[in-house]
Amino acid sequence: MRFTFAALSSCFAASLLFAGCSLDEAFDGARFDDDAGGGSTLGPDGGAMTTPDSGWTTRDAQTADVVEAGPPPPPAPCSVVPGACVAALPKDWAIVSYQASQATPCADPFTPTDVVSNPVAIANACGCACTVTTAPVCDKGSIKFMTSSNDDATCGSSGSALNANGDTCNVFATAGGAVTVAGHSKSPVIAPSGGACTAAATTTTPTAVTTTAGRICSPPAKCQEQLCAPDGGTGGGYATCIAKSGIETACPPGWGATPVVVGTTASLSCANDCTCDVNGPSACTGAKLSAYTDTMCKTLDTDIVIDGNCNANPHGGDAVKSWKYSATLNQVCNTAGSKTATVSLNGSESICCRP
Repeated sequence: MRFTFAALSSCFAASLLFAGCSLDEAFDGARFDDDAGGGSTLGPDGGAMTTPDSGWTTRDAQTADVVEAGPPPPPAPCSVVPGACVAALPKDWAIVSYQASQATPCADPFTPTDVVSNPVAIANACGCACTVTTAPVCDKGSIKFMTSSNDDATCGSSGSALNANGDTCNVFATAGGAVTVAGHSKSPVIAPSGGACTAAATTTTPTAVTTTAGRICSPPAKCQEQLCAPDGGTGGGYATCIAKSGIETACPPGWGATPVVVGTTASLSCANDCTCDVNGPSACTGAKLSAYTDTMCKTLDTDIVIDGNCNANPHGGDAVKSWKYSATLNQVCNTAGSKTATVSLNGSESICCRP
């Protein structure tokens, strides 16, 4: 700060007598400069004088505080009211963003809706299911024995013809009330019979349909005009599109050619042309005729194996009076019929995007 040495001297002298001299008067027209070290350099006409930091301030206009303005607020991202572009959209079509992926989120404040498109049924997606309503039985039917003696293993002679009727005790119908067990015998196994079933079409797996994932970003009303504008868009790989509920076959002019039809989920249906059979494919195994020496099927004499082969009977020549037939059921139900798969989209929506 510059000032006259005479002014400083007179003020200093006067200050010893009374406090009537102010710094303003002494430094009238002066300049005060603080250096980096906290001191002040006082320089009268070519001289220099250093004083300690005093905390003095000046009313010089050059040292007045400057208030700096902050950055301007960001512009509003969307218009408040839809304009001419939105008003010109085809009837029942709404402006949206769309991407055939779900990897990128929608821009704020757009509302996301995940969708799928291009549903395709995988190979063998449909099948037929069988429900057995009545199980077949193995102990009802005709038994035709062929026999031979102990020394003859050909089973070339006609033996008894018996009719089995379930797990009941049967008496040999002979004049003497008894029959003789042949040395060898054979008989075919009674086939399964009496079974019933129903068939229905079914899907072979819950994930029998493949789809393409997609995401629709729906703007609020205040953002519709910005998105609709020729240079509008949300970025992130999303296209500017229009959407309409239902399935459309063509796009409105200026919005592409063929719509992408999307839905919330995909469904699979199968034609119900299925039939079933439980008697034919089932089998009866372990068949035998149990022969008893009494008429009440109480005292077992022997079990005669029945498997279609000529088998030796260890008790050949024994006299028996009653019998039972038994076998074990191995149940199998086969189905047949067309397995046509039809896929569809739930909540279908058509999307046309700006080329």
